[in-house]
Amino acid sequence: MFALRRHTFMKPTLTPTTALLCSAVFLTAMLMAGPLQAATAVPSSTLTLTPRQVEALGVRTQVAAVSSAGAASRYPAVLLVPSSQQRVLAAPLPGLIESLRVSVGDSVRAGQVLAVLRSAQAQELQHDVHVARSHAALAAAALARDEKLFQEGLIAASRLESTRAQAGLADEHQEERQLALSQAGGAAQGAAGVLTLKAPISGVVLERPVVVGQRVEEAAALFRLAKLQPLWVELQVPVAEATSVRAGDVVRLVGRQGAEQTAQGKVIAVGHAVDAASQSVLVRAEIAVPGNDLRVGQAVEAQLERAAAGLVQLPAAALLEDAGVSTVFVMSAVGQYRSLPVQVQGAAGGLATVRGVPVGSHVVVQGMASLKSMRAASTPTPALAPASAAAQ
Repeated sequence: MFALRRHTFMKPTLTPTTALLCSAVFLTAMLMAGPLQAATAVPSSTLTLTPRQVEALGVRTQVAAVSSAGAASRYPAVLLVPSSQQRVLAAPLPGLIESLRVSVGDSVRAGQVLAVLRSAQAQELQHDVHVARSHAALAAAALARDEKLFQEGLIAASRLESTRAQAGLADEHQEERQLALSQAGGAAQGAAGVLTLKAPISGVVLERPVVVGQRVEEAAALFRLAKLQPLWVELQVPVAEATSVRAGDVVRLVGRQGAEQTAQGKVIAVGHAVDAASQSVLVRAEIAVPGNDLRVGQAVEAQLERAAAGLVQLPAAALLEDAGVSTVFVMSAVGQYRSLPVQVQGAAGGLATVRGVPVGSHVVVQGMASLKSMRAASTPTPALAPASAAAQ
């Protein structure tokens, strides 16, 4: 009896054949379980939908745009008129200012009369024009006569060629005198010595340094005109901060009392020289003027917003929370949508600034919940291990 009980509790001894058979059974079970565990651990994040499914789920996308949300700093600035939008009207000849039709601050249109001058030199130009016309008329009559005589065989061809050359020179001299008078603002049939000066562009009179009755010399400045839309904003940015400024960065005018609209524009140029006194770099931006509360030469405060690399701006509604991670759905191809984890940098006004989405990607902004549900439904469920394997 004692020997029987001892044999019952003794550890069984496996023969080599039995051990080999058990190892084969265990290895087979592991190979069968391996693919199931791998499929469960790495679920697919790409969904493929037919056009009918896309329409039924109401899936809509939007292109991810570069975000301008980045480092923002404020600098002193001044408003200037772009060089290409300015014109200086000068006296074409020495003379006396008889009348001035506009004053500083007036709006003018191209071709409008601004001033009238009386000049002795203008009178001489008018006389030259009349003399040149007379000479041209005589030369034309001589040419007509010689052509008739040549046809009748009464004169040689050389004489006709000489007459034609003289007539051509007379015409050129007349055109030259007429052009000089026109450029001076005079008219051949107008009052003697009177010059009429007209606005070369439409704009506003910024300066008028002369008065009626004043004698002016040739090329003396009479008016400075300018178009005031758009304007330049020139900022003085410290050298250490100017290295991160790029063309296209947003500039806004801040601290404007009573301003109804925000004035903003973009950087168009960054200086290559440093001011020795202030150790600052000139940054120029072009800005649209929304109202009449800004003036040329006005000192303002400008906020420079430097775009941060890798940031895009999306509607905040496009973000989903998945296991504590913010994600978005991106259309990788027609009918194919995949989820991407993103890093949210900030949100305001219904927009979110995120990192992790390539610029230009088509991000889903409607129907995200349906895509999330379909992805969850397509994820395989972990299978239960066999009872025998659990027992082992």
